[in-house]
Amino acid sequence: MHVLYRFEWHPLQPHTNHINHPDPELRRQFFQDGETHEHSCLDHLDDNGMVMHEDVHAARKVLVDPSDFRDALTYVCARIKITNGEVITLPKIQGSLF
Repeated sequence: MHVLYRFEWHPLQPHTNHINHPDPELRRQFFQDGETHEHSCLDHLDDNGMVMHEDVHAARKVLVDPSDFRDALTYVCARIKITNGEVITLPKIQGSLF
């Protein structure tokens, strides 16, 4: 399975990008537990524009921290160009993520 995008809202564990990432901006970037961030296949392209890994390892800080599921969904849909995000229903057990 190939993961193209992953959004981590207030994760419970910290995350550190790999020391050998080709983008110096992302290399060794550290995210504390609870710090919202996103992983994108666009940060894992080789010189020919092909995705280098089956998973998206390196992360980028999210500048706007969504306050609930709907805000997070709106952000993700805009970020990865999902045009019909409004048809995705809220989870039955939670209106906010926690």
